[in-house]
Amino acid sequence: MRRRVIILSVLLSFAAAFIFAPKSSAASYLDDIGSVLGVYDGNDENFLILSSKNNMYNVTEIDKNFANNNVMPGIDSEGVPFAYHDGKFCFFQNGAAIENGAPMLYVTIRIYDHYSGVTVAGTINNVSPRQDCTFAFDGERFYMMTPSSVLVYSSDFLFEREIPLKAKGYSLTSSPDGYYVYCATSNGLIVISGESEVRLPIYTERVYPLSDGFAADDSTIYTADGESIVFDGFDPTHGAARAGDWLVGRTGGYLTAVNGSDKVELCPAEEGSFICGNGNVCGCFTPRGSGVDAEIFSADDIYERIESETSSAIAPGNSHDYIIDTQNRLVTGIEPGTTVAAFRKAVGADARFYAQNGAEKSSGVIGTGLNVVFPGDGGCTAVVFGDVTGEGSINSRDVKQLEDHILGTAALNGAYLTAADVFPDGTVDLKDAAALYRSINGKYTIQQKR
Repeated sequence: MRRRVIILSVLLSFAAAFIFAPKSSAASYLDDIGSVLGVYDGNDENFLILSSKNNMYNVTEIDKNFANNNVMPGIDSEGVPFAYHDGKFCFFQNGAAIENGAPMLYVTIRIYDHYSGVTVAGTINNVSPRQDCTFAFDGERFYMMTPSSVLVYSSDFLFEREIPLKAKGYSLTSSPDGYYVYCATSNGLIVISGESEVRLPIYTERVYPLSDGFAADDSTIYTADGESIVFDGFDPTHGAARAGDWLVGRTGGYLTAVNGSDKVELCPAEEGSFICGNGNVCGCFTPRGSGVDAEIFSADDIYERIESETSSAIAPGNSHDYIIDTQNRLVTGIEPGTTVAAFRKAVGADARFYAQNGAEKSSGVIGTGLNVVFPGDGGCTAVVFGDVTGEGSINSRDVKQLEDHILGTAALNGAYLTAADVFPDGTVDLKDAAALYRSINGKYTIQQKR
């Protein structure tokens, strides 16, 4: 027993070194970055995560190989609103002073340029933005909402113009490329571009911008001129991304990529996830306490995924929930806790299930090693990644079984060895043990759809 404890402690102490080193896999975990406030496109296929840590703003840069660094801009994060554009974070703080015996309202703007590491500040006097409004920055101008208008200032903090709202204003946001600023109001959407603006009859309290359009609260995606784009089941509240020709967003609980008639689910995307990307990579970032799960995909990864699914045989009536590996006769894509009844309902076929001893299983959960037989087809073996005991759930017994395999005291074979590849890199080693342990503690999401 003492030997087991020593080995397990070694596994856990070296977990970070193995599992979080730069790699080509699509998933990693960033620890101790604070409470995530937003994730934004950086440059050169990087992402910038803005978080609040110790009541100060914290910026974490992460690239597609998961190399990262944290920077503290040194700005108080308590109740200070912000805007972002192209590596620059702008923090807006309302203030009041007495000038010539009369109260004067002003706004202090601090601009932190992540790539230069420089913070500059300026003050705009005699302005009173709404306390509940949002701000926008397009790289050249600041936009602030008052009860009756949007005030536009240059990056030198000089007044440029005023745009009447004509109705209650809800929110301001800029597109990733800075070409458009969107102002949502109670009587339509104002699309601001340079010195001009267009009013569209689109009613939404918040706009979720894309590089070439925007999404509204009604789950519709639009081009900048108001033409709608179909993306079935799209949930815009978590953001949206572009990766090459793919439009990426959250649908049905998954990060989903769409390109014309092609559609592929990349990984689970929870309600609290941030979805970001513009260029050749996109990512899904899910806060976990003071850290975040990061899953990043390139346009090539998406093409490879859909080619893999297209070449695989899909069970009758399947909507890509479960995939059959025709070469190895394995059924994957099964979430822990999936029941026999739920599987049958999803695939729309009279699938039958048999345990390793040949006994038919008509109810309960599906675990690794269960044989699945479709009418007119040969048997396949279920694989639930992380479930190396075949119980259909993931718990400490799976950690022990995987530990025994790594120690050489017990060997995993067949579907159980496949299920042990928790950290998806094609091998079973310390990284898998670390990932399995972290998944039980809610700090790592095991990908079932690969």
